[in-house]
Amino acid sequence: MNFKDFDQARRSVGPIELDHIESFAQGRIDRREFVRRGTVLGLTVPFMGAIISACGSSKGSSSATTAGAATTAGPATTAGAATTAGAATTAGVATTAAAAAG
Repeated sequence: MNFKDFDQARRSVGPIELDHIESFAQGRIDRREFVRRGTVLGLTVPFMGAIISACGSSKGSSSATTAGAATTAGPATTAGAATTAGAATTAGVATTAAAAAG
């Protein structure tokens, strides 16, 4: 863990955000839950990325995109996101080819 960056980031947030960051650092919540709750609390993506980076990598940290995936008017793919073959993201909703056809 990079304590210098971690401590610097912790000093710039309020008590609710600090509790959330501590939960992630102590392993009580996973990275996906950290990002999900962090967006609700109003933490920015660069800030959460810095916290994740300072805490080190966890299992499943590599990004995997498989052939046949398409993105249409959806959000940008972030680190750690996985897209399976034949899946499409439209306006932020992931669907498979079978579900989109029927």
